[in-house]
Amino acid sequence: MKKEYRVKRSQDFDNIIRKKQSFANRQFVIYYQKNNLDHMRLGISVSKKIRKSTFERNKIKKDIYEKLFKTRKEYVKKL
Repeated sequence: MKKEYRVKRSQDFDNIIRKKQSFANRQFVIYYQKNNLDHMRLGISVSKKIRKSTFERNKIKKDIYEKLFKTRKEYVKKL
């Protein structure tokens, strides 16, 4: 997924959390930010309960980003 589609800065995460723009389950949280562009921005947080290793959690996030990127048009229409 391109970097422009990701939420990286802690200030952006704080704004999203304050606006309650997220989906969550026991394994991870997907944060999203609507904007005036033709795409939304996403951030993912994976629980340490799933994998203790940072490397493994980052790999999970990468896989989720890739799957969401491939089907992004479906998700944007629903939001």
